[in-house]
Amino acid sequence: FLFPLSDYNANRYNTIECGDDHVTILAGKLRHNRSPPTRNVTVQHNILGRGMGLAIGSSTSGGVSDVLYYNNTMTQISGFGQGQGAHIKMRMRYGGYVKNISWIDNTFYYVNGPAVEINSGYQSGSSWKRTCTNSTGDLACTEVDNITIKNMVVHKARSGWHVDCFENAPCTNLHFENITILEEPKTKKPIMKCGNVASGTVVGSDLREIFDESCASLVTLP
Repeated sequence: FLFPLSDYNANRYNTIECGDDHVTILAGKLRHNRSPPTRNVTVQHNILGRGMGLAIGSSTSGGVSDVLYYNNTMTQISGFGQGQGAHIKMRMRYGGYVKNISWIDNTFYYVNGPAVEINSGYQSGSSWKRTCTNSTGDLACTEVDNITIKNMVVHKARSGWHVDCFENAPCTNLHFENITILEEPKTKKPIMKCGNVASGTVVGSDLREIFDESCASLVTLP
């Protein structure tokens, strides 16, 4: 399912199986923020078979905001999985913003990759070797703010998790709370690594243990 250029959408009670993102929220490819925004989207109570998770982007030129992924279940099993769980992907040049996005009460039985990933420079080719400048030019950054991942259950994810934001547009206000990992990936601990994260919170000392020292900007709350 794709949700481009919308002011309100609700997607619920579907069974989705595909070779790409189960659901992704888009806001156009036009440069200099000429695309209209996508906002006020709720995706809830869906069963996800084989596929690549619940995503935002990578087309974000007009801006994506106020999206809720709630109570979705990825049922794919080991050996048949693809992609990520919760995924924000940003391309160089598209710019725009991703803000007020929440994944709440979602369950992932098997993810053939990171259960959580914020990926700057997604499929950006040689332009990724240059640093983005601002939110409007030919080397535009995508601004990421107020992202919440809460009450997530991950039965198994094959690789570590990554939050990698643009150097000139660090992610702000990232919030992680009550994430249950039943089988940790066979990767070096800690599981979660960060790049260019300016601020955010991690609720609970037990959850804090999965975060690398590179995530020091995330404040631990009781």
